Amino acid sequence: MVFLFFLAQPALAELSSGASDRVNDLAGKQVYHSGPNCYNSVSYVSGFTDFLYQTSSMELKYYLSEYCEENKGTPKTGDILVIGVPNEPFATSFAHAVVQLGDTEIFEKGASTGLYSSVLSGAYPTNLQRELKNTFYSRRAYAESDYAAICAEDPVNCRNFSCRIDKNNSLSLGSACKASVLTKNLKSVQAQLQEISFNRDRDIDALLLKVMSDLNVLMKDMDELKPGDECSIYYLSSWASVDWHLSYGVESEVLRQNPKLELFRLKLKTLYKEISSVKKDSKSRFILSGGL
Repeated sequence: MVFLFFLAQPALAELSSGASDRVNDLAGKQVYHSGPNCYNSVSYVSGFTDFLYQTSSMELKYYLSEYCEENKGTPKTGDILVIGVPNEPFATSFAHAVVQLGDTEIFEKGASTGLYSSVLSGAYPTNLQRELKNTFYSRRAYAESDYAAICAEDPVNCRNFSCRIDKNNSLSLGSACKASVLTKNLKSVQAQLQEISFNRDRDIDALLLKVMSDLNVLMKDMDELKPGDECSIYYLSSWASVDWHLSYGVESEVLRQNPKLELFRLKLKTLYKEISSVKKDSKSRFILSGGL
């Protein structure tokens, strides 16, 4: 059983000021082009990233490892609840993540679905009402989440994490990462993915072509990164998120027909193998478990 009790009427004031502002800003906001997902919503509210895009499970595990500790006691407002697939190893079974807002309330993005997703076109057998709900960021009762039943089935795979954030809800990477041009290049692409996700126009091909052009920059950065570097896992997990967004999020023929995305993915796989061969401490194994 997962106990979610705090105050009868949860107050966002108990979140950091930045986290509260981000919840209030996003609640009720709709995504148009699929991409931003549950892992990103908790990362954004918690101050781990400043952009809205599809976050890989590896990137979320990086943040949990660097800035959070599992809270085995009473869940607190602001905790991240990670829900794993029942009866599977937790580290490789991430299924959903939400931010705790109190005893019964959470903040979540139910899935990576956007309003223009093909699953909402009626062409596929699906629960249209549920998928439409998932295009929004929502404050809702925990019991209303599509994933609540999972915790009842396997409470061991539902774990709360309390994270270290400052009063302004901002976290910085180590100085070596923060000062790197690689971070600047990465954030540029993340900002573009956010722009695409909330673009009301259905035709986003021009924007996607710009992103695909900038993949050249990220691939050059991959070539320069040494597997044993301090920031190697951070960049690997963040680049994996770019791949997730372009491969499994936004839908476009421009992407399907562009071989550059496959080359980007192949370089990621090579880098993953190289980093896995040198980063063997327990924290790194947790982050890297499950692959890309």
